[in-house]
Amino acid sequence: MQLLKAITMMILSLICLISCESNESFSMKEKSPKSLEVRFDIPQLLKLNITQVKERLGSPTSEFIPSAANLQVDPGMLSCLEYQNRSTSITINYSRSGKIETIFIADNTTGRKTEEILKLGNLKVAAKDYKIRVQNWINPQYAKEIGAAEIAGIEVTPFN
Repeated sequence: MQLLKAITMMILSLICLISCESNESFSMKEKSPKSLEVRFDIPQLLKLNITQVKERLGSPTSEFIPSAANLQVDPGMLSCLEYQNRSTSITINYSRSGKIETIFIADNTTGRKTEEILKLGNLKVAAKDYKIRVQNWINPQYAKEIGAAEIAGIEVTPFN
């Protein structure tokens, strides 16, 4: 009887796990930019220094801080943080003073369109506080073959 209960619980757990995974993959296939939610509020992040960004977003996925040897070669070398939220990532380049220089947003959902990535970053094409530069793929055919987004990503630079 105990064995039957254990097997039943395992089956129910597997069904629940499969259901959760299918719901997640469904949400990754959202097509309408209107149905997407903002994953990173980039205009708000641009107003912060890097310490405030870390307080707001928590621990980064990765971080690069130039060593003394790096700074001897290039005194202006920037530090970098990376954050991930589901299929969307941002890379934040910042100076030694903590000022954000650029934020690059990318998404790895197959066929994700430029306007959808703009929505994920809460970005507008014509904004007064920042400029955007769309980074196209160097080899669009290869990007399509591997199931990448329509573009490599969007670089956002503050006007200050």
